[in-house]
Amino acid sequence: MSPTCTSPSIVLLALSLTLAACSPGPAIQLPDAPPTMRGTLAEVRHSATASGLTVVGGETCGMVATADAETRVLRRGADGVLRPVGDGTPAVGALEVGQTVAVWADGPVMESCPVQGHAGTVVVEAVTEADLVGRWVHAAEEDADGIEVYRRGEAEDFPPRMYRQRYALLRGGRAEALVPHPADAHYLAAGSWSLDGDVLTVRYEGRVDRLRVVGVAADALRVVREG
Repeated sequence: MSPTCTSPSIVLLALSLTLAACSPGPAIQLPDAPPTMRGTLAEVRHSATASGLTVVGGETCGMVATADAETRVLRRGADGVLRPVGDGTPAVGALEVGQTVAVWADGPVMESCPVQGHAGTVVVEAVTEADLVGRWVHAAEEDADGIEVYRRGEAEDFPPRMYRQRYALLRGGRAEALVPHPADAHYLAAGSWSLDGDVLTVRYEGRVDRLRVVGVAADALRVVREG
């Protein structure tokens, strides 16, 4: 029996289809203009048809934006690549207070204080190590819905309390953390810290604290304790 011959054109076609299937999709494009507002989500209000987003940032008045079925939500990974969270209500529902976001309005913007408009694109920015470097004190009075709130500063800057967790996240991966003592003789212990995606891990005195970062701003760090 003679061997079966395969047409070179068929081989090339099969190869091109394989490469097309394996190739990454086109890069996600953002609007050409700078974002209308970049800052921290201070409030998210959901309704049956739309959501209201309040974004605060820097010395500006902030922005109140309406997000609905026409809103595109993206997340920027630690690698800088933009990935879709989705469109419309389900994606907007994944937004959390404390996240750093960039919002592009896709229509008229009311130049009020805060500015107002419709959110065409929302990008949730990645958490970076640079965002976390500093001294953080647990502002337990602000905790809600399982989210712990930390503020920059020293313990003396906060109202008296029996115990406030403190973390010093230093450059080079060095850390200090407050170790609780049954006789209120709490003390700072040296350790290390690392960031893997949005999970902050602090190691000290044989302890491992795993904190999922749900939002970080200039003066506030919001985490969910995972261990």
